[in-house]
Amino acid sequence: MALKKRTHVSPEFNLASMIDVIFLLLMFFMLTSNLVNTNALKIQLPSSSQREALPVKTITVSLKTDGSMYFEQDGNALDKATLRSRMQEKVKKMESDGISNDKVVVILNAESTTTTQQLVDVMTITRQMGLQMSLSTKEVPDGQ
Repeated sequence: MALKKRTHVSPEFNLASMIDVIFLLLMFFMLTSNLVNTNALKIQLPSSSQREALPVKTITVSLKTDGSMYFEQDGNALDKATLRSRMQEKVKKMESDGISNDKVVVILNAESTTTTQQLVDVMTITRQMGLQMSLSTKEVPDGQ
């Protein structure tokens, strides 16, 4: 009596585990990409050895040496009036989300050769709106 061998293997591939892994990677990269704050403008910041943590809610204003002002990561240069209105819009949006003015900090990215008048203009707008301000600097290594 000749018995037939059953060596027929079914070539199936289960994609469920692969889809789970890809979904987890996608979620990880989506969540961490929002935490990365890339600077769209190439600005040479002044140096400082101070380190202090800032609150979560921030508004970023960048100043270039040529006198141009930039709001957030927008690539368009603004004048003082437009900068003020854009900041007011952002603050109103934050207030509607339940964030008070004392929890919002304006981060000023100013080149090291920026004129004092530019700094004063942005500081005046910030003070009139009742917001706090922090000057962004690059870190100096210890011992310098």
